[in-house]
Amino acid sequence: MSCPAAVAALSLPEGIVHAALGTADPDTVACLLGADLAGPVYWDAGRYYALVAPGAPPLPLADVTLHRGDELSIPAAHRQVPTGGAYWVTPPPEEGARCGVPDVARLAVRGRVRAREGDTRAVRSMR
Repeated sequence: MSCPAAVAALSLPEGIVHAALGTADPDTVACLLGADLAGPVYWDAGRYYALVAPGAPPLPLADVTLHRGDELSIPAAHRQVPTGGAYWVTPPPEEGARCGVPDVARLAVRGRVRAREGDTRAVRSMR
């Protein structure tokens, strides 16, 4: 009998992610998040969730939240299209794959700076 893998995720508001990437276009967001985070990310209810190692520390950023285990509602593997609820933006490339916390932190800080500065690339959601 195998035990399910422990799960933790850092969640970021979509506005911060879109500001960091300079777009809200779902295909472009998926491509850029895949390059920036190189790990599994899903979207649900206006937030992006980057799966991280279970022992990851919380980030000292007010709008970035650490969720562990049973607090997460992870979408089914086949949900990879942005219609009707949670979906994988960048599906796990392999079992146990995780995003690096420093990469998520850099993305969050970049998005907060761009949003605060009113960068013209900080766009509102297209959902």
